Parts: sequence; C-alpha cells; structure tokens
Amino acid sequence: MLAAPALAQQAQPTAPTAPAKTYVPEDFSRFAPRTALDMVVQIPGFAIQGVEERRGFGQGSGNIVTNGKRISGKSNDAITELGRIPADRVVRIDLVDAATLDIPGLSGQVANIITKTGTTKTTFDWRPGYRPKIGRFQPFNGSASLSGSRGPLAFTVGLENTSFAGGGIGPERVVDRFGNLIDFRDENGHFYGDQPQLSGSLKYDGPGGSIGNVNGSYRLIRGTNTEISLRSGTSQPNRERNFLSTEDGSLYELGGDYELGLGGGRLKFIGLHRSADVGSDTDVIVDFADGRRSGVRNVVAADEVESILRGEYRWKAGGGADWQVSLEGALNSLDSLTEFSTLNAAGDFVVVPSPNASAKIKEKRAEAILSYGREIARNLSIQAAAGAEYSNLSQTGPSGLDRTFYRPKGSLAAAWKATPTLDVNARIERAVGQLNFSSFLESVNVLSETKNAGNPNLVPQQSWNADLEAAKSFKAYGSLKGKVYARLIEDIVDQIPIGTSGESPGNIDKASIYGVQLNSTMRFDPFGWRGAKLDLDLRFQDSSVKDPVLGFFREISVTLKRQIDARFRYDVPDSPWAAGVNYFDRRNYDNYRLGEISNLYQPENLETFLEHKDVLGLKVRGSVGNLLGTNETYFRRVSVGRRGTLISFIESRNRAYGPIFQLSISGNL
Repeated sequence: MLAAPALAQQAQPTAPTAPAKTYVPEDFSRFAPRTALDMVVQIPGFAIQGVEERRGFGQGSGNIVTNGKRISGKSNDAITELGRIPADRVVRIDLVDAATLDIPGLSGQVANIITKTGTTKTTFDWRPGYRPKIGRFQPFNGSASLSGSRGPLAFTVGLENTSFAGGGIGPERVVDRFGNLIDFRDENGHFYGDQPQLSGSLKYDGPGGSIGNVNGSYRLIRGTNTEISLRSGTSQPNRERNFLSTEDGSLYELGGDYELGLGGGRLKFIGLHRSADVGSDTDVIVDFADGRRSGVRNVVAADEVESILRGEYRWKAGGGADWQVSLEGALNSLDSLTEFSTLNAAGDFVVVPSPNASAKIKEKRAEAILSYGREIARNLSIQAAAGAEYSNLSQTGPSGLDRTFYRPKGSLAAAWKATPTLDVNARIERAVGQLNFSSFLESVNVLSETKNAGNPNLVPQQSWNADLEAAKSFKAYGSLKGKVYARLIEDIVDQIPIGTSGESPGNIDKASIYGVQLNSTMRFDPFGWRGAKLDLDLRFQDSSVKDPVLGFFREISVTLKRQIDARFRYDVPDSPWAAGVNYFDRRNYDNYRLGEISNLYQPENLETFLEHKDVLGLKVRGSVGNLLGTNETYFRRVSVGRRGTLISFIESRNRAYGPIFQLSISGNL
C-alpha cells in the first residue's frame, strides 16, 4: 500500500486541463467523511470498479488513481487504499476521462484523488456484526492504519481483519423426474473465518523529482465450512451426513518501485514477489440408522508464487503527445498436491491412488507495449496502445505439456467533451486472458460429488472488447452515466468433455457478451427536500456460447444476468443525524456441467441504517439487513448421463439465514 503522496512540490502529477468535474472536501462536508473512501462513494453517478484479477501488472485497470498514479501492489485494492487516506489529506478529487491520463489501459471516467502529506494520524473503522439465526458474532472485523511523514519520507502501517460469517437453516428436497420425493433433508449450514493482514509502505521523495516506494503485506487465511444434513427417503435408511471443510494458509507480498527523470522523460521500475501457501481439508461422513458409516476425505495443498519485474519509460513529444513504452516479465508457478481417500470398514481413511494427484505448473510471461496519447482538439483526446504477449506454459506429471504462445494485444480509446456537462468515452481493445492454473489439475467436489478430470490442453482466451460510455451532469439535480459494452471471445473456458465420460474446464471456439450499465444520482434539494438523494447502479447482461453437449447456443456459465443496487440517504439538515435504505439484488445465469444444470441464488438484501456523525468525535452507524426475510435458494438438475438424457434427480434447497446486524464506529486520531 502506498502512503498518501505529497502534492508534489517537485513532480506535480499531470492532470487534464479540464476535468469532467472537480470535487473539494467542502462538497462532502455533510457526510462528515473520515477517509478518502467516504468521499469517493458519495461522488454522484460514480461507482468504484475492482481491478482486474490477473497475473503480472500489465496496463492499468479499475477507475481509481491517486495523484495521477495507478495503485501499486496487488494485495491491496482501491477500497483499502482509499480507506487509509485521512479525509483531511484530500485536496480535491478530479473526475477525468481515462484517455486524457498517461496511464494506458484505463477506460471511462476515472477518479483522481489529489492528496497532501501531513502529521502522523490514525484512521480506524471497527465493524462488529451479529447474525442471530446462525448464532454467529463477529467482533474482530475492521481496520486501523497509521500514516504520516518525516521530511522526504511518508509512511503507512495498516492492520485489518476481514471477518466473514454466513449460512442458513432449511429443507432440501430431492425428487425424480416425475416429481416423486426421493429424499428429504433437514440441513443446517455455517461458514465463517478471518483474514487478518498486516501491511506497511514507505515512500521517498528524492532529489530531482525521483520517487521511490516500498510496500509489503502478510495475511493469514482461516476458514471453516460445516453442514449437518438429517436425511430420510423412500427405500433408504435414515442417516446423518456431516460435512466439514477447513482452509488454512498465508499470503505475503513484497514490492516496490522507483521513478526518476531521464533524457527528457520519466523512467520507472516496478518489482514484486508474492507467495500464497493455502491448504484445505474436507471430510464428508455419513452415519446410517442401522449403524453403518461411510465417508470420503479430500486434502489439497497448493503453493502459488509470482515474481514480476516491469519497466516503463514515458516522454512528451511535439504537439503535446504522450508516449510510453513498457516491458514486463513475470514468473508464475503453482505446486499442487491432492489426496482423495475413502473410509473403510475399520474406520480408517484409505488413499485412492491417482496419477494426476500432484503436479507443478510454471509460466514464463513477457509483455511489450507502446502507447501514444494526445489531445487532437480542444475537447477531444485519444490514446492508442499496441504490443504483444509471450507466454510459455509447462506442466510436470503424467499429463505434462510444454507450450508457447505469442498473442497481439492493444487498444484505442477516445475522450470527447461534447458539452460542458456531457462527457463521452469510447474504447476498443484486443485483450488476452489468463488461465486459472487449477483448471489444469484433477479436482473433486465431495459436497456435490462431482469431479473435474483436469485438462493440460487449455489455452488462454482472447477477445475483442468494445465500450461506449456517456456521463451527463444535471448540476444541482444530480448526474447520469450510461455504458454499453460488447465482448467477442475466442477460446472461452467452459466445461467440455474429456475422454468418454470425464469433463473439465476447456476451450470452446467462440462466445459473446453484451451488456448495459447505468449509474445515476438524483438529489432532492432542488425539489425542497434538503439532504435527500438516491443513487442507482443498474446492470443488465446477456451472453452466448455453443453448448458442447447439445449443440445449441446458451448463456455462459455463472455470468451476470442483472444487478440492481439502489441506495437512498437522508442527511437531516442542521443535524448530525442521517438515515437511509439500501437495496441490492444480483442474478447470475445457470452453471452448466456436462451432466447437470445448477444455480445458487444469494437472496436480495434490503437494509436500513441510522448514522450519527459526531459521537465524541466519532462516526457511529448501525444497520439491519435482510429486512425482507428472503432465503438462499439452490437448484440442481442431474441427468442419468450427459445433459439431454433422462433426468436422474432434481435437488431444490431453501435456507433461511435471518437478519444481519452490524455496527460501524470510525474516526481519526
């Protein structure tokens, strides 16, 4: 995590001469912000986008930058970064068009948070929660950070814990294809865990405008998932199935960068090394009423390592053009061991031999990109990038292969300020995807009793991506931003047949995704209701891929179908009180395996909150979620063989998870 950089008395970050909109701290005063995050989430019509998950750094992604620089490191994200910047360190926030920045890879509107250094300060946010239905209290959820500066040095030290808890109680029914009951299951499921992390960073403003950063983090991963299922059915003895899965591991990251002036331009080196060592142990034990016992155990140990070295050189040329050349190399590896066992009559687990139980996958990856950007008219800027990626994938073990890929990549983006209140951004990109190393390996899901055979022949997908975004400001009334996008994908990864009866993630020739996204803020002040506003984030998406079993076109597995996020907030005028209601609902398309279709629906959530902005100098907020009392549902239809044959059985689940209570206490010291 980078410390909040100075306003750059030495090296002022470049910014467009006419940002779409500039916000100063006074614009957020009614929300009593404690951090930069408290400010950004209140920007009208703006929603923070997550950084694309990928190995290596590559070009920029997401829509948050600080002082004109992309967020450094990989274990941190925009929300974590902004949550560690005290509100009084924010000078202003510029909404800018990505094509006007000298950070290739960004698209649409981007929030550029301009900060300054200051005295040592602590920022904290304690977020305990309680879920009475599952009897789980979360007292250790929150974060705290200490930041400050001493001369040319700025530092940040952070400690946080992501605590999670969930589950539900309810019935699951299994019927045959005629609707006759086969099995009735009374189930109680829980999952919970913690991920404490210690992180720190050091920034150095050196002579001649040079800038250096060092950052590191260490995270522990702990999680437990349990399920007790009391079962009875036709022609079957009563039985109790106990499922227990534990996850244990750690992740550390150490990185840094150094930037200096060279030959009329700026040269920057970035390095990073990260390692994740995570294991899981899963047992399923079935106790029958007649005294019999059966069970399986699946143990997985995985060690994933990534090392990156990247260099960037940017310079200005005639006509105000910005050039940048970047070179990046990365070494990635996954060393995985899986051990599957069955319970014998003596009560001992006996390992089932498998030739693909362990393997090591290595990737050598290199990327070279040349980018060019300039203002071609007073209200029109473009940015272009072109290059290529080299990747060598090797796998040890009986199914090991050694393969090399060369793929072109690049993008063309334009930013047009059509009117003082209307900004239009367009982007076309040739993108190269990255493979999930775990898809190469054999794996077993003991809960659903399904298996992936592993597929060493996977290749990275490629796609043509197109985005068109328009943002309109209605001044005191609010704002509206709309985006349409399309993805034409080659070699998409989905479930495919392996051999005569197996299946695993594999490549399908072509697929497509089309979608629309709307972000809006409506302020009610001009209508006489001071302090009230409504934020909406709406997403609708469709997709298409040719099913490898039945040959018809269907949706891509588990892709977004629609998402509704509505947030109403009322800040009582001339008062420290605020209240509001939030509604969130997301639906995904079905998950397609070769012999089944399933869908897990996490229920819609209606939440209300009450907030006091000054309780002994602290902000205190209480909320209650799941006011609609909706349940988690699951549907699974399994065929006798491949899909299209007779239905073997249908599972349907309905679990109540009850209300969610949460308290938040935040402040600065």
